Amino acid sequence: MSQDHLEARIEQLEKELAAREAREAALLRNEEHIRPILESSPIGVVIFRVSDKVMTFGNSRCYRLFGYEAPHEVIGKSLRDFWIEPAQLRDLCDRAMATGEADLAEAALRGRDGSVFWANVSCEKILLDQEICLLFWINDVTAFKQSKTEIQSLNEGLEQTVQERTEQVHLSEERFRDFAANGADWFWELGPDLRISYISGNTDMAIGRMTQDFVGLTHSDVFGAVLKLDSIDQKNPLEIIDQHLPFSEIEVPWQLPGGPRRHVTLSGTPRFDEDGTFLGFRGICREITERKKVEEALYLAKREAEAASKAKSDFLASMSHELRTPLNAILGFAQILQINTGSPLTAEQLEQVGYIAEGGKHLLSLINQVLDLARIEADRLDLSLTSVDASEMIKECAALSIPLGKPRQISIFDELSQTITSTLHTDKVRLKQILLNLISNAIKYNKEAGTITLSGHETKNGFLHISITDTGIGISDKDRTTIFQMFQRARTRSTDVDEGTGIGLTVTKHLVEKMGGRIGFESEQGVGSTFWVELPLISNHDVLIWDGDLQVGIDAIDNDHQSIMSLINRILHEPEGKDKVGETFRRLIDYTRYHFLREETIMTACGYTDQAFHSDFHTDLIRKLERLATAWNESSSAEDVESLKDQLLTWWGDHIGEGDRDLAIHVIGKDKLVREALDAIQDSHASNLSIAS
Repeated sequence: MSQDHLEARIEQLEKELAAREAREAALLRNEEHIRPILESSPIGVVIFRVSDKVMTFGNSRCYRLFGYEAPHEVIGKSLRDFWIEPAQLRDLCDRAMATGEADLAEAALRGRDGSVFWANVSCEKILLDQEICLLFWINDVTAFKQSKTEIQSLNEGLEQTVQERTEQVHLSEERFRDFAANGADWFWELGPDLRISYISGNTDMAIGRMTQDFVGLTHSDVFGAVLKLDSIDQKNPLEIIDQHLPFSEIEVPWQLPGGPRRHVTLSGTPRFDEDGTFLGFRGICREITERKKVEEALYLAKREAEAASKAKSDFLASMSHELRTPLNAILGFAQILQINTGSPLTAEQLEQVGYIAEGGKHLLSLINQVLDLARIEADRLDLSLTSVDASEMIKECAALSIPLGKPRQISIFDELSQTITSTLHTDKVRLKQILLNLISNAIKYNKEAGTITLSGHETKNGFLHISITDTGIGISDKDRTTIFQMFQRARTRSTDVDEGTGIGLTVTKHLVEKMGGRIGFESEQGVGSTFWVELPLISNHDVLIWDGDLQVGIDAIDNDHQSIMSLINRILHEPEGKDKVGETFRRLIDYTRYHFLREETIMTACGYTDQAFHSDFHTDLIRKLERLATAWNESSSAEDVESLKDQLLTWWGDHIGEGDRDLAIHVIGKDKLVREALDAIQDSHASNLSIAS
């Protein structure tokens, strides 16, 4: 290279260097002008010079993003040092150079320590002092991306859950529809306009039409044609639906045109939203025709058994004189032989006559118990209610029983007669019979040299509680439920002879309940037993006791009245829970409705002229009783309960005192006609009979 050429080249380089220094000075002046603006940006800012591909500026947010402590640590570096995917950077720069600007939604960048963060990057082509540069705006979106990922994951999980739940709902709906279609029951749903919105299968058998035919019809269209109510007093589910009230297990006859009579139960529940707006009904229908047939068959068998038992009881009750007369003659002649001083018997003969007398006395006692039970079962046991001094009666019974315990050294302690001044409203003879029978049992089933204790107290609800406690062998668990049944002798004694027929406690229980009382026991095997009775004080006017003054003179009506009284006493006095009392109330309503049907049937058979008046009166009494039952279930205080008790007693007085005795006159001479009419309704309404047990 020549000297001239070399000098020329040096001169050119000096000019280029001077120009470059001038440009850098100008750029520095421009950067100094825009630096305050870019420095204040919350987003990372980088100026990238295209010619040498280095960063000439980075704001504080930028160098912190990349993990540096000062701006000069960033100046002069290439963006490729921070970009994880260089091809992505090249594409961004190319697009910015071609169009003037470009965006990148997500870019993965690397910090000084190698950590990765995500950024949204915008790039603009700018001219700084005649130099083409790229201005990068770098916005850290790592937290946003993580949240987005989490949200996406949650959404995927939610979608999966929704899908699974939807499948479960479809499966449950399919399962329900299969069960509904194949089951004996069928389900129905009404909208707020009381039109069918859903009904399950099997309706072609039940109502005679296919399921799809029902949607849109009213409840009256569907049920009205097939429900065959027996009387205006019978509950009508259609009327209850109209009132938007719930109902359960209402039994109604069901008959298709030209088809056989069947029986179903209907249940339904109204639906309301949170504001109380009526949404419709959902319910179930169940056919119980076969069950009703079984119930009626059982009832007929029960009637036959009761008829046989009543015939037996009537026979025994009427045979009391014929049974006692010859036995009394035997006992009388035996006593004459024992006291005959004119022709005295030998010692051996006296011993033999003694056996005859003792056997006769025992047989007479057994006959008396059997006849008592027969009279009770035949409703021929008349009570003579009077005021009875409980203290004197207990003292007398204890004294009479002391000799019975002496042979086995059994002591009787009377802790009651000296501590009470109670007066009872009861039958004196029957009370004595009850107490002597219980004390006799306590002696019979006691241990040698045992004790019997008489104790008691007046209860808050107007009864005298009398307890008879022995130290005997007790009663086993398996025998507790049958102890008051006939011919049950659940306890055994260690002596050789166990006298009795096993009906003493049965008679005692019947007598106690006839006198408006209760009987029960507690027992521990090997320790002893306590039998107790509760009988009404004379001050207790809330107990119903059947006596001759209440008799109408028509057996069917008198028997019904005794059953109704038993149910009322159970509601008024037995310590059953609220739910149990509600059940007893329902039985009382059902039986009373059946009783009124029987009364009106007798009136029809006899041509009773005031039947229309009585029918209206009966309807009113049923409504009053139903209102009482509802109020009882809703009562919350002792005052409410006492008020309802008074109303129930008033209801009974209204019923028993309204013309029933007048009806007895019209029945005279028409026994067969009445019996046939009653038999007819018993056969067709067997299941309505629900008497106290």
